[in-house]
Amino acid sequence: MEKINKAVIKVAFDLGLNSGLNVIAYDKLLPNLQKTYGFEVIYDKAKVLYIEDFIIGEKLCIVPFALGDTERIVDFYFNKVFSTCSYCDFYQNNPPTDMTNWEKTKIHITTMDKFCRDEKLIPDFIKMDIEGSEMAALLGGIKTIQEYRPQLAISI
Repeated sequence: MEKINKAVIKVAFDLGLNSGLNVIAYDKLLPNLQKTYGFEVIYDKAKVLYIEDFIIGEKLCIVPFALGDTERIVDFYFNKVFSTCSYCDFYQNNPPTDMTNWEKTKIHITTMDKFCRDEKLIPDFIKMDIEGSEMAALLGGIKTIQEYRPQLAISI
């Protein structure tokens, strides 16, 4: 976080919120943060109750869908043993070879550009750790990123 201009961040997007642990760090490290939009399709399975006790309710909005390059419904594979290993196969029908530890579900994907336009939001900071789907999310947010130039922290 040392390369991030923390003072200007009022709205954060956390793509790949998982349990919500990052929100606690954001609250401590970003002095002017007003709201975090946490994009997590499996939050109901990944959440940890003791973490929820520390999350300021007004500062977090759980968004129960994914961001990608187009709007659609796709298969999502949730690892029942390690939720951080879950993934969405955007481009191929490539399910896990051994489904023993996996659960398949359908999820809704929209684009960042559409979400920002519909919700009238401008993100100041975007964190992405979405298990290989970062490029699709970036492509779906190209107009937002070009126009508003939010700070980016992207797992690659």
